[in-house]
Amino acid sequence: AADPACPVGELAPVSEKESEILAGWNRTDRADRLDSLVARVREHASTRPDAVALTDAHGSLTYRELVG
Repeated sequence: AADPACPVGELAPVSEKESEILAGWNRTDRADRLDSLVARVREHASTRPDAVALTDAHGSLTYRELVG
């Protein structure tokens, strides 16, 4: 709106400050790794083996069945 002659393709979708905030939220430098996800599933299975872990159109699996 500030410059009606500016082509749409040149408009910034967010401000510089908003861009910095989004970049912070999108950081993917995490300490945990995929192998720790497997460990977490196994840990959950040891404490709640009969809880539903997965459900799809064919049925459900408990954590016991998933890690079994």
